[in-house]
Amino acid sequence: MGYNATNNKKSAIAAVSLSMLLVASIVVSTLGTLMIITMSSSAPQKASAAFPGKNGKIVFMSTRADGTQGISVIDADGTNERRLTNNTLDYSPRWSPDGKKIAFVSWRDGTGEIYVMNADGTNQTRLTNDYADNLSPNWSSDGKKIFFTKATHLSEGFLLGDLPLVTGIYVMNADGINQTRLTNSSAIVYWPKLSPDATKIVGTAKKDGDVLYELYVTDIYGSHPTRLTTNSLHNYSPNWSPDGKKIVFISTRDGAQARVCVTDIDGTHQKRLTAVNNNFSKTDNDVDPSWSPDGKKIVYSNNKDDGNRFQIYIMDADGTHQKRLTRNGNDDVQADFGPVEQ
Repeated sequence: MGYNATNNKKSAIAAVSLSMLLVASIVVSTLGTLMIITMSSSAPQKASAAFPGKNGKIVFMSTRADGTQGISVIDADGTNERRLTNNTLDYSPRWSPDGKKIAFVSWRDGTGEIYVMNADGTNQTRLTNDYADNLSPNWSSDGKKIFFTKATHLSEGFLLGDLPLVTGIYVMNADGINQTRLTNSSAIVYWPKLSPDATKIVGTAKKDGDVLYELYVTDIYGSHPTRLTTNSLHNYSPNWSPDGKKIVFISTRDGAQARVCVTDIDGTHQKRLTAVNNNFSKTDNDVDPSWSPDGKKIVYSNNKDDGNRFQIYIMDADGTHQKRLTRNGNDDVQADFGPVEQ
């Protein structure tokens, strides 16, 4: 495999998409976790993992030959790849709704902190500054707020490796001021994502009676959980469609490799989008699916080529017309499809 996490705390968080092995060497993506939740008096603004609009560029995390992990960007057709950050450890990039800025996490100052930069990588500015690890930035739909999670320490968690134990969701102005805690923790959920209208949360959990990890949707208060999946193996790494009607996720259902799947938000009409490779001796797993702003495309990473290194792929939302975008010899993960700059 092109990247291996260690037991070091920084490495455990940094290996955001490549770190832990599922059963049968299935690679799991994204260590972002949080404790969901009981709402405080503050109310969230709208937030979305993919903002509706015309498709722009794709930002992603890339591991490099010198051992660093930084933010890069590429056009939607796979051309014009360029590096935006040159630090030891930057990850979790997220486009602003106008396509002009990128929020991300950096360890350049010794702890995980939220930064923001222009779309061309200039004007990198630190927004958070404390002893906790600040993770998982997501923009509000008007671009005026950034939601994030705050980890107090690492805990032994999901399958193998350490996980950030996050105490709740926070929100701040896009310039970093007025940081406010929105939630209090009540139950652990992994890969939490706010719906586009900020009324629901989708995440992965192993609740009472569950044999393995399943997808759940709750309201913003963490109440009324609805289980979306019931399969023989794990379901994780969910992401909302721009219209909030569907959820794309990774599943190892039926003993297969990790594959991109999609479901309606009530758990109906589940469909596997990427085909199973019957040669199980070959490493071939998908991670980090994400919708395009127009809802017609899905980007994800797969490690079947280039010595098991993850490369970014794009396909139609129905799973057809799969195309590889990156060919740089690095591990490229955590792709976020941005809108055209307004």
